[in-house]
Amino acid sequence: NNNILEKKIAQWITNKQFTEKGITIEMLARRFHTNRSYLSAYINSSKGKTFREWINELRIEEAKRLLQETLEMTVQEIAEKSGFSDKSHFSRNFLQYEGITPLAFRKKQN
Repeated sequence: NNNILEKKIAQWITNKQFTEKGITIEMLARRFHTNRSYLSAYINSSKGKTFREWINELRIEEAKRLLQETLEMTVQEIAEKSGFSDKSHFSRNFLQYEGITPLAFRKKQN
């Protein structure tokens, strides 16, 4: 049932579980007691993007919040806290989504 899955996903996002490093669609499907194909199709249709794009977007949004609200945190710490495996992977993704680097984003906001 899509409604149940939607509620589980909303709770998962609220709990910021997307920041868990190495999360895969298989892991998430097991956690939500569904199968990979169903979850993938659901994300593609409801979010309009692939699982990886969706996770990265959630992580970038979390990173943007941290960049604005926690000036004492380094970019490395923010990368880790938002679920990226390392700073360079984070910076590449951030630049791709936002068009600027994490540091430039932070300077622009403050």
